[in-house]
Formats: sequence, C-alpha cells, structure tokens
Amino acid sequence: IAWYLAEMATVLDIELEEVLERNIEKLSRLNGHIKIVLGNHDTDAKVRDYLKLPNIELVNNQLYANIVKVGKWTFYLSHRPTIMGDVLAGKREPREFCIHGHTHSDDPFQFIQYCCYNVAMDAQDNRPVNVKRIQEELREKVGKKRQDYENMRKMKEMIGK
Repeated sequence: IAWYLAEMATVLDIELEEVLERNIEKLSRLNGHIKIVLGNHDTDAKVRDYLKLPNIELVNNQLYANIVKVGKWTFYLSHRPTIMGDVLAGKREPREFCIHGHTHSDDPFQFIQYCCYNVAMDAQDNRPVNVKRIQEELREKVGKKRQDYENMRKMKEMIGK
C-alpha cells in the first residue's frame, strides 16, 4: 500500500488539463494500492481523474487526514502539517507524528519540534519514502534534538551556579 498525501501540482487554469494528464500518468505508474488523502488544491476534476485509475482509493473524503499504526508508532497522515506534540516534552521520545506534505519546503524536518515529518516531493528528492526510513530518520533527528536541548539545559545550569 502506498499513501499519497495529495496535490501533485498547482497550476494556472490554462495549463491544468495538460498537467493533470501528466500527473495522472505518473500516478498510474505507481505499483500497488494507492490511498489518497486529499489536499487543499485537489479539485473535483483532479478527484475524478484519480478515481479513473483502478488502484486508487480516496480514504478521507473531506477530513484531510487518516491515522495509521505501525507497530508502536502512530502516524497521522495529513496533507497539511498538524501539531502532534512537542519532541522535547516528556521523558520518552514521542511515537506519534504527523506525516504531511503541503509546505513545498525541501526540509523534511521543518516542523520536527511539533512532531511533524514532511514527505512532500520537494523534501524527498521527488521520490516516495518508505515508512522504515521515516522511523529511522525520526529516531535520529528527535534523539539529537532532545540531546541538544539537554546539553543546553546543563550548560545554562552550570553558568547559573
């Protein structure tokens, strides 16, 4: 199963039909069952074209999100980034994250502080990203962020004495 978090392209109406055809062709080349979470630029025309493909399923209608559990992890799959918490809060590293697109940033960790991971094509070298890789990158980045925070806290404590 592949999850697609919407919005392959946003273009002027003049180019829309040509771009839609090109993007639908790209979607048709993806293997397996594809579940689509709609985004803010997914027009009725785009949705109709998505549904022409035999391996496509719309999973959220107008809710813009879906929750998926992978082992002890919970992923809130959303087109837009949604705050899920604070990676610095609590004694344990978080296991609930929003996996999103929408921002057009090339930084997958743009909102890591708030437990968000960007899988937009801009942030992933125009390639799909595997859930195992997401988990590995989150473990590494969150661990480093928490360690940096702890080091800063200790340094402030030493300076204050």
